[in-house]
Amino acid sequence: DINLAIVEANHFIKEKRGEEILDGINTLIAKNPKNVNLLLIKGSIHDNITSKIKNETKDAALQSKYDANIASAEEAYQRVLAIESDNIFALFNLGILYYNKGVVVNNNAAEITDKKKYLEQSSKANIEFEKAYPLLEKAFQKQPEDKQIKQVLNQIYAILKMDDKVRK
Repeated sequence: DINLAIVEANHFIKEKRGEEILDGINTLIAKNPKNVNLLLIKGSIHDNITSKIKNETKDAALQSKYDANIASAEEAYQRVLAIESDNIFALFNLGILYYNKGVVVNNNAAEITDKKKYLEQSSKANIEFEKAYPLLEKAFQKQPEDKQIKQVLNQIYAILKMDDKVRK
C-alpha cells in the first residue's frame, strides 16, 4: 500500500534514516511514476544526504556522493514540478537545494587566493542563487507569510545585488 509506505518513509526521513528505504521508494516510483508524494520523499532523502556531507566536499569521494545526491534530489523535485507546477514543497525544496549548493560553492571559493579562480567560483555560486530565486519567489507568492522563504529570498537578493526586491 502506497499510503503506508509514505507514512513509513516520512518516519525514516524524520529519523535521518531515509537511505535505508531509498531502494523501496525507487521501486514504488517505478510503478507509480507520477506520484508526487513518492517523488518528494525521494528528493527529501537525497537532500538529507547532501546536508550531512555538504561541509566535506573537499574530499573527492564525498564530493562525488554530494554531486550525485544533488542531481537525484533535483531530478525528483523537477519531476514533481512537471506534474504540479505550483507544488509548494517542490518549489521550496528545489529552491533551497540550489541556494545551499550556492552557499557550498561560495564557502569553497572563500578559501581561494587566486583572484581569477575565486571570481570563477563566485560566478558558479551566483548561477545557483539565480536558479533558486524564481522558485523561491513563486513559493513566496503562494505563502507570503512564510518567514523562512522571505529570509532566504532576502539573502539571495543581497547576494545578487537586487536591493530593490528586499522584503521587510
